[in-house]
Amino acid sequence: MNSSKIIRINQPIKKPVEKPHLPDWQAAQATEVEIEIDKLEFEQPHSISEVKLESLAQSYPEDSVYGSGWIITELCEEFSK
Repeated sequence: MNSSKIIRINQPIKKPVEKPHLPDWQAAQATEVEIEIDKLEFEQPHSISEVKLESLAQSYPEDSVYGSGWIITELCEEFSK
């Protein structure tokens, strides 16, 4: 390479921007809230698909899966994939 073709550009090096840090009391408070939420147990109603499967099984007992050894939760898991 010929040195006459080299162009030098002097620019300051960009420093990575640091994310703002939460004050210690805010971080501690957020951690406490997360722990409290994890302790909560929610009762979840039956999913719509599970209710539909149950109603289909009751509407068409001759085609029902109830006699085949399958249970509704297994069916939901199988067909939700």
